[in-house]
Amino acid sequence: PSLAARLQLPFAEALVLHHLRDNLGLGKAKNAMSGGALMAPDVFRMFHAMGVKLRNVYGATEIGLLTAHVGESYQLETSGSWMQSNTNYGEPLEYRVSDEGELQVRGGSGFGGYHGKPEKTAEELTEDGWYKTGDAVSMTDDGELLFFDRVKDMRRLANGHSYPPQFIETRLRYSPFIKDLMTLGDETRSFVSALINIDMEVLGRWAEENKISFSTYTDLSQKPEVLDLIKGEVARINALLPEGSRVARFANFPKELDPDEGELTRSRKLRRAFLEERYAKLVETIYGGDSKADLEIAVTYQDGRQGVLKAAVRVSDVENASKAAKRQSKT
Repeated sequence: PSLAARLQLPFAEALVLHHLRDNLGLGKAKNAMSGGALMAPDVFRMFHAMGVKLRNVYGATEIGLLTAHVGESYQLETSGSWMQSNTNYGEPLEYRVSDEGELQVRGGSGFGGYHGKPEKTAEELTEDGWYKTGDAVSMTDDGELLFFDRVKDMRRLANGHSYPPQFIETRLRYSPFIKDLMTLGDETRSFVSALINIDMEVLGRWAEENKISFSTYTDLSQKPEVLDLIKGEVARINALLPEGSRVARFANFPKELDPDEGELTRSRKLRRAFLEERYAKLVETIYGGDSKADLEIAVTYQDGRQGVLKAAVRVSDVENASKAAKRQSKT
């Protein structure tokens, strides 16, 4: 923090932060930990700003706590660094990541098996005695654990690589510029792509602040400046992923997704199969290597009228931006 911020901190603590923590039941909290599904980095920043050092931890019921954020410096996107076990009470805690990306563990408090369930126990252990967590992970260059998803929920590509669709989509939804998205990529496709629904309200304000003129959602979604901005958001998430699992290409939907047109459920969840069929030409363009798709989409206006939206939708490549983002994340 700047000198001005450090000088203001005692006043903020006395006038606001102390009372805020007290109202949240955290007045005497020394440490706070979060396990299970990771929260958005902004949530952690909010807790830290109010003086609560919230930290990620990761573990398994069968073998205990495995990683945690320690000290004052850590990456909010990770679950922390590997814990050291007391060897007076057992073997050293060890880990490895299988070829499929699964975290496997042995030592520490140990896993002796499920009582009275030898078959279940055998399923959870490798032939050489490592416990299979069932979680797909990677380790950062700083030795911190990055949790992607359950191994069974990873999606495999035609080239043998797998990727975590839920991880990518959840992290990209944290962006204020992205309202929703869907990832594409399966055993018939050789790379990951994404179709993105921009947030018109946020991006509209951003465009006005940056003196970028636009007329409609379609126009705004295809502006080169907007595509570059979204590319940067995708590249930031790509920097967390291993090669082969990164989003290689993306396109912005040319219209707001609408439940009245069957694109969303009434609870605003994506109807993925319908969207992939409705935008089949765009998907074809993405995987065909072209840079633009001329679409004609049947739309229903708010007054009930039917019409056809004609739009030239651009497809953007991300890889070079991803490499730059990865280099930046290391500095």
